Amino acid sequence: MGIPTPFSLRTTTAICVFNCLFIASPQGAQQFVFGNGAVIGALQLSYAQLVTLYAELRQQSVANEEVVLDGLIASAITTVMGLQSTIDAMMESGDAGFVLAGMQLVVKNALTNLNAAQGDEGVLVD
Repeated sequence: MGIPTPFSLRTTTAICVFNCLFIASPQGAQQFVFGNGAVIGALQLSYAQLVTLYAELRQQSVANEEVVLDGLIASAITTVMGLQSTIDAMMESGDAGFVLAGMQLVVKNALTNLNAAQGDEGVLVD
């Protein structure tokens, strides 16, 4: 059994992942994707990764182990960075900018909070 980690770190990470789920979901994608196969593929990959990460974060017995949570946070950062790159590229192409701007802000905030969680050693609890 690993060392328990603060509830707040797991919660923060889960919320960041949850906030990005809709953006990469089929429902979110159809708000601004116009048949671009590469973009759809990138969003589908991000969505699958986010769903997996969220499920693992919701498993308290696994996510409470410090080394496991560190790995989940790192994976979340990588996935959200990929999602951010996809949205940034779409913004540059001029696709549905008004929708993307809001999504871009959600992803940026999630990434900021994930990076803060990664750097926060926190106070370990028994």
